[in-house]
Amino acid sequence: MQRNLPDVDTLRKLAIDNPVELEQLRRQLAQQIIDQAAPKNRARLQGLQFQIDAHRQTAPNPVAACVKIAAMMQASFERLHSTLNVALDSDALSPNSVHATSHRAPSCRVTDMAESNTTGTRTNSRRPISARVIPFKRR
Repeated sequence: MQRNLPDVDTLRKLAIDNPVELEQLRRQLAQQIIDQAAPKNRARLQGLQFQIDAHRQTAPNPVAACVKIAAMMQASFERLHSTLNVALDSDALSPNSVHATSHRAPSCRVTDMAESNTTGTRTNSRRPISARVIPFKRR
């Protein structure tokens, strides 16, 4: 059930003339993506879609919904960032633990700025953090 996204002008016309049909299209396309995902990921994707739909329904307007969903994505990214930093700090991802490949990138460090203090709460002061870039095997 491959369905192509209509062009921008068609979507705009739907939004103005028939928002119910546009919403049905949005739901169908989202469900299509979930259905095409690996079986082990479908439950998580359904849960994520439920959260997105809940944010959209409880928001007073579309812009507020967009802001809520963007905040949700940012929080997820921050959890991933924190998890990676913990792994790097514990040296769980040392070069010796990565499978050797003939196409290994040079080991290097990436520096970013994090907003936090020693208690883990966010502040306006910024401290540098670093991460090691891990090479991946070429296919």
